[in-house]
Amino acid sequence: MKYLSFCNYPRILVILLKRFKYNRDFNKIEKINNFIEFPINLVFDINNNSVSEINNHNDYKLISIILHSGFPQYGYYFAVINEQKTNKWYIFNDTEITNYDIN
Repeated sequence: MKYLSFCNYPRILVILLKRFKYNRDFNKIEKINNFIEFPINLVFDINNNSVSEINNHNDYKLISIILHSGFPQYGYYFAVINEQKTNKWYIFNDTEITNYDIN
């Protein structure tokens, strides 16, 4: 299990997950397709550097996710973005913008 600790908490937190790996046996890059569940709101406990999900108050609120569809050699990226005034989520790809139900 990997962990992360902060000396100072940034105003905007960007988390990048490793989504590709090199397979030495087959001499190629492979996509990591593990399911990752994450909360919409995060709060960091300053006393013990832990993270938990909360309901009413938040230190960080998820506003965007960038996803990859396809294979390492080809594919495309698209974004799921929260419009903060209405709290509605949208998918942005190369050709269109569509509503998205985050639940």
